[in-house]
Amino acid sequence: MEKRDMFSIDGYVQWLKKELTSLYMNNFIRGIAFSLVGIFIPIYLLTLNFSLSEVFSYFLVFHIATFIFTPLSLIFSRRIGYKPIFISSIFFMILFFALLYSLENYSIPIYLIALILGIQESFYFTPLHVFFTKHSEDLKRGEQVSHYTSWGILAGLIGPVLGGFIAVLFGFKMLFSIGILFLVASIFPLIKLENIKSDTKISFFGVKKLIKENKKFFLALGANDTRSEVEGIIWPIFTFIVLENIISVGWVGTIVSAGTILFTLFLGRHYDTKNKFFFLKIGGILYALIWALRIFSDSQLSIYALSLGAGFFGLMIAVPFNAMFYDKSSEKEKPDEFIIVKEIPTFVARSLLWILMILLANKFIIAFILAGLSSLFFAIISIFGFEPLIRRSERNKNG
Repeated sequence: MEKRDMFSIDGYVQWLKKELTSLYMNNFIRGIAFSLVGIFIPIYLLTLNFSLSEVFSYFLVFHIATFIFTPLSLIFSRRIGYKPIFISSIFFMILFFALLYSLENYSIPIYLIALILGIQESFYFTPLHVFFTKHSEDLKRGEQVSHYTSWGILAGLIGPVLGGFIAVLFGFKMLFSIGILFLVASIFPLIKLENIKSDTKISFFGVKKLIKENKKFFLALGANDTRSEVEGIIWPIFTFIVLENIISVGWVGTIVSAGTILFTLFLGRHYDTKNKFFFLKIGGILYALIWALRIFSDSQLSIYALSLGAGFFGLMIAVPFNAMFYDKSSEKEKPDEFIIVKEIPTFVARSLLWILMILLANKFIIAFILAGLSSLFFAIISIFGFEPLIRRSERNKNG
């Protein structure tokens, strides 16, 4: 059968009929809101005279809250289903934006704001992973992950630089207000989703068994979380401190998006048809090199160029690895149990990173080294340990 191109008329019509469309469109609209605001949140806190340590502590509290509330999302789903939880996460995000809006005039503890963001995170991503695992297809999952990622990147194409101009010309309050409008709009695609109720109960034995069976994968998950945390939060803070310019931070986000969107679609297609581990090996090595060069970055040109390179090579890790995550979730008898348990290595990796950022003096150099080592880890484990593990899993599925 002839393969339909998503960008042909026939392919686009077929794509619109897919159950994943609601997730794609929600990611696009929500992505606009978050691309306008997200990259500037730590910058906003710094402009309100919070110290670097306080900003880093804010992110630590956020991850603690996410870790606590993620199992609660499973408990609530047994009663009301994942769809209401999914939709409620948008309202928590609106509350989060509203608190940021008020922070300039009212004394609101930033750790309370971090708590709200943590609740939003757990109530959004747990249902997202469950729905994506259920509706994505085994033989097309890499391409479908890349499509989902591409819609988020497309939303972020002009969002960061536009957000920078809005923040400079009209202030952060206007930026948060516009973000809230897009968040309200992002609710509507989720209404089309079916409601899925979980019958999964988490037990200590089940958690221990999953960790033992997937220890290499969870180790890789921790490495992926470390490098994405440094890329998404610490690198923009570094850019702001070096260049002392809010709009420059926005340009960094836009440059990454512009350089990655077409590459994401290319990567997703070839992930499903060629050696899946080639991308992890090459991407891990080249992305580690980017982090090594970033240690010496001190000019606008070098920061922009390295951001573009990070967009390319970071995706060579992110798209294949995220597809592997959904592959492994779909193999499990209870996928949502695996989705909940994977928060343990995520919490450990990200919390340790922020604790180090709070305690150590040379914060940015340490962060860049950790991100580089985490990137290199994917090349090493693909060659010596990860590849046979996944291939056995695939043989079992196909056999």
